[in-house]
Amino acid sequence: MNKRTLDIAIMSIMLFVSTLIPSLLNWSVGGAAAVAVCACVISGIYLISTSSKEKEDKTVQIKEEVNDDPTNEIKHEDEDIIHFDENNIINSDEIKTLAESQEKSMHSINESLLKVNDNVTKIESEVKELDNVCTKASDDSMKLAEAICKTMYLVSVGSENMTNMDTSIKKIGEANTQLDESIKAANNSTKEAIDIIHLIGSIATQTNLLALNAAIEAARAGEAGKGFSVVASEIRKLADDVKNAVNSVDAIINDITAAIEMITSNANESGELIQESITNVATTEETFQSIVTEVGEIDGNANIIAELSTSCQNLSSAVSGMTSEQLNFVNNTLDELRNALNINKDIINEL
Repeated sequence: MNKRTLDIAIMSIMLFVSTLIPSLLNWSVGGAAAVAVCACVISGIYLISTSSKEKEDKTVQIKEEVNDDPTNEIKHEDEDIIHFDENNIINSDEIKTLAESQEKSMHSINESLLKVNDNVTKIESEVKELDNVCTKASDDSMKLAEAICKTMYLVSVGSENMTNMDTSIKKIGEANTQLDESIKAANNSTKEAIDIIHLIGSIATQTNLLALNAAIEAARAGEAGKGFSVVASEIRKLADDVKNAVNSVDAIINDITAAIEMITSNANESGELIQESITNVATTEETFQSIVTEVGEIDGNANIIAELSTSCQNLSSAVSGMTSEQLNFVNNTLDELRNALNINKDIINEL
């Protein structure tokens, strides 16, 4: 195996290792690029150094041989120098080809890293937007929690007021029931008074008839019955007055009876309305209790949302930090890759 074959084998091994190590270790694109850059630089430096060393050794050997035998082997040495220069040219061409191949690979890696850089930048922008959304969601959750607390307070006050109203309406219902019973008793008393008035009217009518009969009998008696006739006349007048008074009282009692009947009707309607109000108040109170329960569940969900928003905000902050670090790493890798490309170009120019 000559020196040229050995150099090619060493460079092939270095390129193979620079490709194999990142694959085995699952390195990122940046890590693979760094390894490739290192392999390229080391290969170029190795080939340049070995080529220069070989040329120097050959030159020294030729000088020594020329000094030993300057007359007999000059032609042979000239041929060796020409052959050595041809080998150097071939090695230089191979190094240049490999360097150009490495340059293409590094350009490809550079494009990949630029795409990664763009993607990381987009991710960072989206993460920032997500962080803003999480912050807004957290603020909205806090506002929702405050609104729920106010709603809970108002619902509690409303429920307490409905309870007090229910108690008051029940008391009004009880008073209305007592009023209805009193009206019924007054109505019964009025009926009894009407019966008594009718009885008095009947007695007055009968008294009037008796006075009329007494006046007739007094007239038959002549002079002896004149005094009795006067008494009978006065009794008739008294009976008429009683009858008129009875009629007046009867009319008044009828008016009272009509008023009592109207009051009774109104009391019955009030009782129905009060009972309906009691039912509505009970239903409203149950509704308030349901609202309290639902608001409590909403409050629990709002707390969960607030916790999730906080977790989301923390996660987005962590991801933002990671993307920033990744972006810095990619930018540093791009800088190193650009430096390696410049070194590779210098090597190509030297060759």
